[in-house]
Amino acid sequence: MLSSFLREVRALLETIDESMAQEFVSLLDRAAAMTPLTDPAPCPVPDLARARDLATPATCPAIDALLASAGELRWSRPDPAVVPPGWAHRSAMTEIIGSEGAIAPATNERFGIFLLDTECDYPDHWHDAEEFYLVLAGSGDWTIGDTTRTLTAGDYSRTPSRAHHAIITRDRPVFTVWGWSGDDTTFDSYRF
Repeated sequence: MLSSFLREVRALLETIDESMAQEFVSLLDRAAAMTPLTDPAPCPVPDLARARDLATPATCPAIDALLASAGELRWSRPDPAVVPPGWAHRSAMTEIIGSEGAIAPATNERFGIFLLDTECDYPDHWHDAEEFYLVLAGSGDWTIGDTTRTLTAGDYSRTPSRAHHAIITRDRPVFTVWGWSGDDTTFDSYRF
């Protein structure tokens, strides 16, 4: 089932004419042949199924595949001792490809799923890795540097290395896939 989700996300990324999106198309092609090594943990977001109502016709196949494979993934919340207060208990993530993922990386990329509940502020932060988000369902306000724009299902955002960025949700949660790439994709450089 995880392979179906990766295929659906690959198809969405393939339509984006941007170099990092295409880099991850190649990564997902390579990952399709790998066997996931995972110790599943349930998703701590109780309304994961709500994503289907917030998807578009183009992103719905990826959401359906996510819902079908969610039980195969190791979900977690950010460590409240490491992040600013107020949002860790209202988010969830799983790394699918990467050093902490179900599929060990062959390169220096990381790829996963990130969920942020309604009325939530993922505070300004930065890291060495370049990052992209592809919104599968819901919406949020992405701020990169001094520019803010609202992303909805099907929208893509790329954040350069070391650029300050944040996400705020309003009346809808946001369900995304994310990718990190660069010389340093460890969480060691992650700073608020």
